[in-house]
Amino acid sequence: MVTRLTFVLLLAMSVTTWSILLLRAWDQYALVRGLRTLAPLDAPAILGQAQDPAPGGHPRLQAATGRLVAEYARYRSADRPDISLRDWLTMAGTRETSALVERLQSGLGLLASIASTAPFVGLFGTVWGVYHALVAIGLSGEASLDSVAGPVGEALIMTALGLAVAVPAVLAYNDLARRNRRIVSALERLMSCAYMELLRTTPPKHGGAVHAPTR
Repeated sequence: MVTRLTFVLLLAMSVTTWSILLLRAWDQYALVRGLRTLAPLDAPAILGQAQDPAPGGHPRLQAATGRLVAEYARYRSADRPDISLRDWLTMAGTRETSALVERLQSGLGLLASIASTAPFVGLFGTVWGVYHALVAIGLSGEASLDSVAGPVGEALIMTALGLAVAVPAVLAYNDLARRNRRIVSALERLMSCAYMELLRTTPPKHGGAVHAPTR
């Protein structure tokens, strides 16, 4: 019974690992594709897409740049002597970048937990199976190689299953984390580009809300 529960637990861990890998890989692919559509554009064109999203772009990425422009307009329309426009836009850009990355990071902690615990779960199943196999052999009074090899071999399979679950989880975690670091760098460059363009187009005096330049 315990061996079967261990097998079910390892199977659930494996399904969870592959589900997280596929979902996060798709999110990364979609976001990278959206970043590539913006890469050839200059800063005014990037801000122009925030107001007039182009087809084929990433909706959440376009929404993030749109909210950055909205924060710019909000600052310009309000009297905020306690904070500079530079600091205001820096905080807004950091917030939007964090929101985009948060979805990409979802599930990575669970992957790390599966990678570290799956071998021990498999080892537990092996120890439990070997113990009960030896007890059964002792009760039967048969200590031949044939009577030992079968039950012990079945128990050792749990260790192999634990490793089969842990190795993909480790590889998936490392690959997703590496790709996330690259995406974060690209997002920071994008937000910095939009941020500098908004500062460049800021008039010297406070007035009404100023719209971002369009193409």
